[in-house]
Amino acid sequence: MKRIVERVLTKDSLMQIINDLDKEGVPSPGHTSRQTTGKRSDSKQWYTTTLRSMLGNPQLLGQVIGHLAGAPGRVGAPGQPR
Repeated sequence: MKRIVERVLTKDSLMQIINDLDKEGVPSPGHTSRQTTGKRSDSKQWYTTTLRSMLGNPQLLGQVIGHLAGAPGRVGAPGQPR
């Protein structure tokens, strides 16, 4: 997720990102290799809607942004409220 956020911040398009994820063989979140319960898919293909949904998830984003700011699990710079 960190790599995806970094690419978005450098203004790579979502299409560029998902094309690269597909080329690298990174399974999508819905692929059977990623899930132990719930609806599963045999498709490893990424979609912009999946990526957009992940980027809008506050828990995933908070962890990544906090890590980039130097404090795992924190949003914003160290010393700022969570």
